[in-house]
Amino acid sequence: MKFRYLIGIVGVGLLMGIASVLAETYVSGEVFGTWNASGNPYIVEGDLSIPFDKTLRINAGVVVYFQGNDSLSVYGRLIVGGTYHDPVLFAPDAENFDGWKGVFFKRNAMNDSEIEYASISGSFIGIDVDRCDVDVRYSDINVVYRGLVLIEADGNYLSNTIQCHYLLVTGIYLLKSNAKLINNTIDTYGTYSYPSYGINADYCANAVIEGNLIRVDGDGPQYGIRISNCSGLKIKYNLVESLSDSSSIGIHCVNSPYPEIRNNTVVTVSLSANKGISCVNAHPFITNNILVDNGEANSFGISCNSSNPTVSYNDIWNYNIPYAGCHPGEHDIYEDPLFAGGTPYDYHLQSNSPCIDSGNPNYLDPDGTRSDMGAFYFDQTSVPQSQVASIPAHHRLDANFPNPFNSETVIPFAIGQRSHVVIDIYNIIGQRIARLLEGEFDVGEHSVSWSAGYLPSGIYLCRMQAGGDTFHRKIFLLK
Repeated sequence: MKFRYLIGIVGVGLLMGIASVLAETYVSGEVFGTWNASGNPYIVEGDLSIPFDKTLRINAGVVVYFQGNDSLSVYGRLIVGGTYHDPVLFAPDAENFDGWKGVFFKRNAMNDSEIEYASISGSFIGIDVDRCDVDVRYSDINVVYRGLVLIEADGNYLSNTIQCHYLLVTGIYLLKSNAKLINNTIDTYGTYSYPSYGINADYCANAVIEGNLIRVDGDGPQYGIRISNCSGLKIKYNLVESLSDSSSIGIHCVNSPYPEIRNNTVVTVSLSANKGISCVNAHPFITNNILVDNGEANSFGISCNSSNPTVSYNDIWNYNIPYAGCHPGEHDIYEDPLFAGGTPYDYHLQSNSPCIDSGNPNYLDPDGTRSDMGAFYFDQTSVPQSQVASIPAHHRLDANFPNPFNSETVIPFAIGQRSHVVIDIYNIIGQRIARLLEGEFDVGEHSVSWSAGYLPSGIYLCRMQAGGDTFHRKIFLLK
């Protein structure tokens, strides 16, 4: 590692001189130790590698620019500790029009690497993990081909935003991985006639795909989620939009014995052929899902070939053929789910949706009522009680509605006796990012709105202090 400094000295009148120092840190070869923002920008002049048994810690606010088609290879441990306000940036420099390769955790690298609040852009691959465990959280990945590649790699991949826009694109690819993919936002656009995938999993026994917002679009065939040779994999509470000029498939299961497909909302749009859920030599459990088609193509709600799925309590709407190659599901319905709609489109349920309390009664929603169909349950504790005038007996912080929300949400609360009330919003690492209100409130039902359009998708915490009481609620922002 070597350092170059630009030092300027300016004299004015009786002032002897003022020195200003702008640091540039040039790096190549083996790297380890600690990088701080005071060394910005870090200019990469060749391939980087972290040796085995060594750790590179990159602190908040560091900026790393790649001059050429280089990569960061990890044989040891990488700790990226960005924050919401000061993420760690990995990007090509202004004159690198060909991009860089990406971050690669090499086979059997040391476990316990972490990447938090990173921004990775302009590379061919975002993060490639081979036979080691890595946690990636709250990061933005905007690349050419594949956002995350997980090969025999476990770990937690939480609340990341992944964009891939070119050809042969895949948001997240898993091979023999038991990773947990939770609350990520995946957006892909595939050019030409090549297929694109939001999540593509092969030979994954116990991976979890939960709470993700997946949107695939492009010229060729589009697959929101594709799994092959996966047994106990769980796919639940995902919103999948599959749009194509060719054909669209929401969830595609191949040679997979008993995956669980529960409480997903799947939307397929194309001018050719659509399938909400497709099964080929697969026997999944399919329950509590909402499948919706644009009705402009040859479309199948649940399409089966050499498969025997267990199907129940789904809403299959606007498909030409609800079932192909399988029996109709027990307690399935075929009604407009009555999404909230709007711009951008909101897939939460309206209060009169037929999908509310129509799911499998063996499952309960977080509000304690019978399960709803689809990815987003309708919170019946947050319905305004305008018809009934009531006096709260105690302070109370109710669930916001809608939740998850796109840009604005309403937070209801109740005051049991006149009190000083403070309501704050915190991010997941405990930083306060907004104070919504502070003041004296009389007994009764109240509410406050929060506009969060300037913030990234993720989990936030609402905290209310009233008198000597403190209440917390999780809030989910999805864009």
